Amino acid sequence: MRARCKNKNDASYKYYGERGITIGAEWSDSKVFFSDMSNVPAGLSLDRIVTNGNYRKSNCRWTEPTQQTRNKTNTSWLIYDGETLSIKAWAERIGLTVSAVWWRINNGWSVERSLTTPSMASRNVWRGKRLHLTSGTALQIPTARNLITMYKNYDKMCRYQA
Repeated sequence: MRARCKNKNDASYKYYGERGITIGAEWSDSKVFFSDMSNVPAGLSLDRIVTNGNYRKSNCRWTEPTQQTRNKTNTSWLIYDGETLSIKAWAERIGLTVSAVWWRINNGWSVERSLTTPSMASRNVWRGKRLHLTSGTALQIPTARNLITMYKNYDKMCRYQA
């Protein structure tokens, strides 16, 4: 943290110190830092809540690597139904690939349409086509409701076969 904010020779300096990210004066004493942030929980790392904010108690938290990788300056966010999530988080939640959501947004689809329209493979299954699970067991799924209920993450669990 100190090196990337203060040392111009550090490889990460351009992403932190050069952008004006600093460490709060109160954290110049490492005892105060450890007192403020308590013990480091296993598997978690320090994350700034506001990506462009400084390192200080009110802007730092311990997070899992997945959450931290989504809290970056190049993360794209979508707001739908009053909730703000990264495109990757929305894709995981609705069972689409990130590239499918990106394609939709980049091709002029509204956020609502992008997040509520099922994938082409899913729509073909909804029309009563056969679905083949990766285990090879085939089953008939006649309605969208059944598909959504049974296979929340369709794209990862099964493959479509005409």
